[in-house]
Amino acid sequence: NPAYLTVRFTSEEMVGIDPAQLTIYEISSEGVLSPLDARVTFDQNGNGQLDAGEIVTVRSPVRHFSYFMIVPEVPAPLLDALPGITNSESVPVSGRAEANSSVEIFLNGVLAQTLKTDPTGKIENAWLQLAEGRNVVTARTIRRLNENIRKYSGWTAQIITEKDSTLGQIENVTFPHS
Repeated sequence: NPAYLTVRFTSEEMVGIDPAQLTIYEISSEGVLSPLDARVTFDQNGNGQLDAGEIVTVRSPVRHFSYFMIVPEVPAPLLDALPGITNSESVPVSGRAEANSSVEIFLNGVLAQTLKTDPTGKIENAWLQLAEGRNVVTARTIRRLNENIRKYSGWTAQIITEKDSTLGQIENVTFPHS
């Protein structure tokens, strides 16, 4: 029979954290994180949410006891809309991500910029130099867990902006995210 690591949190300890997004990592002596097969239970009253007074239980089989870390998943950044079509050489990128994290912004699949968010999570002061034609912008958040360990979010939805230098003077036209 395997040993089990069981950790319980009160609802007050989980404010702002989605229990379904918790992951347990075993930390090796080399500092490598390995996710464990964890079962997270909550919602004792069956209404689909964590209510005051409920307990979140994280339970995982372990081979041996060493150092473990439980962290919520890193949310993907939320980028503001970009112009759907423009004749501008560059466009400003802004939005929100996890506070005090780094955000990698990719243009056409290539890392264009890495920015730090402020204590409120704002992404600002980023400009992307557009290529002629279709431009695809995506981003992801990076949380630094320690000197050597980083955790990445999933990708944002693709934002497409079209650069057409042959257009005369136009106002930027913005379309909702696709």
